[in-house]
This record gives sequence, structure tokens and C-alpha cells, in this order.
Amino acid sequence: LSSTFPWACFLSEGAYKRVYKVFNRTHRVEEAVSVMDVDQIQSTGNMNVVGAELAVSVMLSSLVRRGVCPNFVATRGVFSCPFEPPAHHWGCVENKRPRGHAYTSPGITEMHREPRQRGRYQYIRMELCDEGDAEEFLKRQPEESLSPCQARQILFQVSFALHAAADKFSLKHYDVKLLNVFLKRVATPKTGEVILRYGLGQHIFSLRSPQEEAVVAKLADYGTANVDLASNGQHVTIAQFT
Repeated sequence: LSSTFPWACFLSEGAYKRVYKVFNRTHRVEEAVSVMDVDQIQSTGNMNVVGAELAVSVMLSSLVRRGVCPNFVATRGVFSCPFEPPAHHWGCVENKRPRGHAYTSPGITEMHREPRQRGRYQYIRMELCDEGDAEEFLKRQPEESLSPCQARQILFQVSFALHAAADKFSLKHYDVKLLNVFLKRVATPKTGEVILRYGLGQHIFSLRSPQEEAVVAKLADYGTANVDLASNGQHVTIAQFT
């Protein structure tokens, strides 16, 4: 872990997982990595969460790679490990950046001692969204508000993601909230207006925005998602509220 990911920082923590920002030395890129404690999940009787979230992540990532819909956080790889992320290296709630604010090459190879405690941990490598989740993004804006144009565009993209997931895989997300929507700046060297085009049947929707407001909204966190075709059209129950 420490050799492949020589720098990391803590991002967030949920009921079953923790999320980190890491530098991947093999691919020379920054990524997001979510870590699930499989033993802890099994002890609560929720082992189906591990397989279900991974399966849905792979399916929705295929829509991103095929150019069907860019509005999902893409999964890049999955691996299991008997060790959890070391807090002194990857960070924790109390100390999010123990290795500094960014990766710098140490110049020499660091040696790391193997932890004594073992377990079962699932690591999911994902693309990194540089603006973080929508809730934190909103808090950083002047008066914690968005322009009407940017708000409409983010809402459209999330809605399109839900439509594409339902159309291709009969997916119902069941946990749509600001914390599960991540934002990524549009990478373009051009100045001026940015146009994102979406096609739906015979219709084309053009999302126009100034470069400083141009973001791609990406839906994430599929632990409560349902892809059962038989559930289409069923009434929403109290089980769908968190």
C-alpha cells in the first residue's frame, strides 16, 4: 500500500467505508480510493453491500467509458488487502493530511513495516473529482449559493445520470443527496463559453456556461441501489428513506 500509494489524505467516512485521495505511483496520477472493512460489514449482516456496490460501480463505469453518460464516478480498479490504510500515512478524521498537502518525491526508497493486525479490506480505485462533493462545493461559494445557470446544469446532469442508469440497468439509486454528487472541472484549454451536449432520442440539449462555472456532476455511492427489474414501478416505502 505505502509503496504504490506513497501519499494520501483522508476525505470522508460513511457507515461502511472510508474515502481517501491518493497519489498512485504506478500510473502517476491522483485518484480517490474507497476502503471497506469486510469483516465489520459481515458482522452487521450486510455482506450484500460489498458485492452490490461493486457490481453497480462496474456497470455504471461502463457507461462513462463508452461515452453513453459521463455523470458517474468511474471505477478504475479493485483489489483486496489484509491491511487497513495506516492512519499515520493515509490520514484520519483527526489528522487528514499526515504526509502534507501534496505528493513530493522523497528521493530515497522508504521502508515500511508490515502491520501485525490483519483483516479483510476491499479497496476500490476511482477517478478523482477535483471539486469534491456538491455539499462542500456549495459551502465554498459566495453566500453558499450557486448561480441559477450552474444550479440548473448540475440538476440536469444528475437527472440525466438517473435516467441513463434506469434505462440501461433498471437502476434506482435511493440515496441521492449533495454528499453523493461529486463535481469535476471541465478540462479545456479554451477560454470563453463551455458547451456540454447531451442527446436523448431525437433531442439535443446544450448546457452553456462560462468556463469558470463549467463542471461535470458525477453521481456516486451505490450501496443502496436496486437493479431488480421486478421492482420497477413499485411504490416507494419507508425503507427507501435514510
